[in-house]
Amino acid sequence: MRARCPLTARAAAARRRAVRDVIYPMLSALAYMHSENIVHRDVKPENTLVSDSGAALLADFGLSIDCGRERPSTRLGTLDYMAPEVLRCPDKDARAPPGPQLYDGKVDSWAMGILAFEILVGRAPFEQECKQTTCDLICYGDYVMPCFLSANARDFISRALCKKASARPTIAELLAHPWVLGEARRNSVPSAGPPPVAAAHSPAAKDSSGAGARARTTKPPSKVQSARCA
Repeated sequence: MRARCPLTARAAAARRRAVRDVIYPMLSALAYMHSENIVHRDVKPENTLVSDSGAALLADFGLSIDCGRERPSTRLGTLDYMAPEVLRCPDKDARAPPGPQLYDGKVDSWAMGILAFEILVGRAPFEQECKQTTCDLICYGDYVMPCFLSANARDFISRALCKKASARPTIAELLAHPWVLGEARRNSVPSAGPPPVAAAHSPAAKDSSGAGARARTTKPPSKVQSARCA
């Protein structure tokens, strides 16, 4: 059997660690936010920070919205990470037509699909020099996934980037995806007392008591905490 290239092996290991260090914590933070009816609306690498302890932090809640109090119906966010249903909304400076809310927390699911693709591949799937071309690709175009991505990674991304919002998984469903749970278990390193994976405070999003809503990740299951790195 032909030996595997060390560089290829290291690249594959780095992609697997990205699930533990970034994808899993971000999904956990968003799952907590969604349980509080808060949608982030601007998930992207620039809003992903790393603490001194190595914990991934979800940051910048300036565009977050409490869907229990407001109706998300305007075009907000960063173009490369906007879901198709967001692009079809009027600009934030225009008044949205009356009616039911035009999108929900699944816009964060789309953004996590974009983030996962960019972390693994090195670029956003729909990014183009022309903004209108990017918009057209997001709404109607397709993308190509490199052959080096695992079957589970491909499945995660393709589900998250489903253009039909009603068929797109929720953040909680993405958090339970085999790719996320499997790689989190494989790459977890046991420790005496693992700290919370991520925590962030939102100055913009408010809970029902008026206090700032706190976005944080849940601790991984005990079997994840005790598993050894493969």
